[in-house]
Amino acid sequence: MTAPGKIKATPSALLQSGIETCEFRSQSVSLAEINPISIVRIDALPGSSVNGLPEISGACIDGDSTTLCLRPEEWLVVSETLTSEDLLLRAQSQFESDLVFASDNSDGLAVFRVEGSGAAWLLSKLSGLDFIAGQAGAEHCAQTLMLNLDVLVHYRPGKDGGAIFDLFFDRSLARYFWELLIASTPHADYLAEAF
Repeated sequence: MTAPGKIKATPSALLQSGIETCEFRSQSVSLAEINPISIVRIDALPGSSVNGLPEISGACIDGDSTTLCLRPEEWLVVSETLTSEDLLLRAQSQFESDLVFASDNSDGLAVFRVEGSGAAWLLSKLSGLDFIAGQAGAEHCAQTLMLNLDVLVHYRPGKDGGAIFDLFFDRSLARYFWELLIASTPHADYLAEAF
């Protein structure tokens, strides 16, 4: 394997959609676009050997990259420090098989990070998942709809006892999703303070 390269910043999905500010803060919610980020999707055909990857849907493995199990035989590998080329090389060397395929998804997805005491309230307002109860568990991921927008949510406990939610979605919908999240924060602020 070659020496790790510097991760390249893809154009910001928000800047490309005409929004100049990639961060937002309310009373209880912090929202930011994560860029640069490398995202590699790994797909395996049934019966292939994929040692080292989580096998249960929603399970995650952390390290210098994070591996999210989306469903049986499908994973997303994410890193804010490694290049997508490095992630692809790792996948290709680890799974030398015609039954496993890795592809760079960095330019196809955008990622918003939501943090703060109102973050779970905000996401629960937009989805049928119970993000508030989900904070009691270990790191995990889940796919959901947020007002007809397909979103992969990666939860992990924050260092200060709070929660961090990374939201992965089709980058062409960045403006719509950003504006939806911001418009929903006043109610999340109220709920975070009241409850």
